[in-house]
Amino acid sequence: MELSLILVPYHLGDERIGMGLGPERILQAGIHRQLSAQGHDVTIETTLHQRDAREAEIIAIAEINRLLAKQVRGALEQERFPIVVAGNCNTCLGTLAGIATRPIGIVWLDAHGDFNTPETSASGFLDGMSLAMATGLCHKTLWTRVGGLPVCAAHVVHIGGRDFDRRERECLAEQRIRVVPAAQLRQPGLAPALRPALAALRSQVHCVYLHVDLDVLDPAEACANEFAAPNGLSLPDLDCAIRMVGETFDIKAAALTAYDPAYDKDDCALGASLRLIHTIGDAVAQRRRR
Repeated sequence: MELSLILVPYHLGDERIGMGLGPERILQAGIHRQLSAQGHDVTIETTLHQRDAREAEIIAIAEINRLLAKQVRGALEQERFPIVVAGNCNTCLGTLAGIATRPIGIVWLDAHGDFNTPETSASGFLDGMSLAMATGLCHKTLWTRVGGLPVCAAHVVHIGGRDFDRRERECLAEQRIRVVPAAQLRQPGLAPALRPALAALRSQVHCVYLHVDLDVLDPAEACANEFAAPNGLSLPDLDCAIRMVGETFDIKAAALTAYDPAYDKDDCALGASLRLIHTIGDAVAQRRRR
């Protein structure tokens, strides 16, 4: 299958710091060679924006996402499947803007809700608002700068969360987002817990954007970043969830985000990243062979 790996080495608009170091670490580990050995035709692009010292964080983020949207759009026009490997979750804006298909759903795998707004966030951390921005709940002017339109909140399934702010949890419910928390996935088993949410979304949309924040994993298995929360998913369960999404939907683009090598003392999160990119590629290829 033709794959386009798009690296976005930024953390909150700054290049190659913190989680912005993750994409190139994954590339250095040989992901492109591994995918090629599996029979995929792989191209590599990097989203690059020279940030002026006076440029505000949110303006830099908008510009990075605008450039990313162009790259995602170009990959799809060449019939290549885009896999975005990014520092931050806010790159969902650029990826979604690059996908012309509408309506579209979002399957969001993350330890956190990423559904805060400036009014509900205790920290003001912009990346904790990524899904809220993607659904048009806040920072709506970003869509004007990036291009594209927000996704209907009712077309979102959030999987694997366990670290939500109180008001954030209320907002998820108010916006009718289907939440399948990590604890629910561990009780009856992943497939029985996840299948109803995916089936309900499938009744609304046929195409999705797949978003995997690496801290959805249990940090005892792989610590991805400083925000890692306990009691997450195992790597086999995350593999299974991605394959279920691939069996249920036409995945238009996917992203792996939030890997900070500084917190990965034993390279377990790096190994998980490589495996998950393979899983995404295989899941999409299998569906296309049907």
